[in-house]
Amino acid sequence: MTVEERRKTICELLKTHKVLSVEYLSALLGTSPMTIRRDLNFLGNHELLQRVHGGAGVKRSEADEPPYTIRERE
Repeated sequence: MTVEERRKTICELLKTHKVLSVEYLSALLGTSPMTIRRDLNFLGNHELLQRVHGGAGVKRSEADEPPYTIRERE
């Protein structure tokens, strides 16, 4: 699997799982955890996902976030 294929697979998996751990991706894709971390950092730097502790999550867009007035009340 090439780097591009692996990164595309990670993005596709995030669409269905929403949050993925480094360990899960490493086992699934047959690569080292460090390789997955580098991929996640690359994808995060290109704003294709959001890095979270120990893995990655779907990138939150402003459309997903409620307006400030609603958040202020909560």
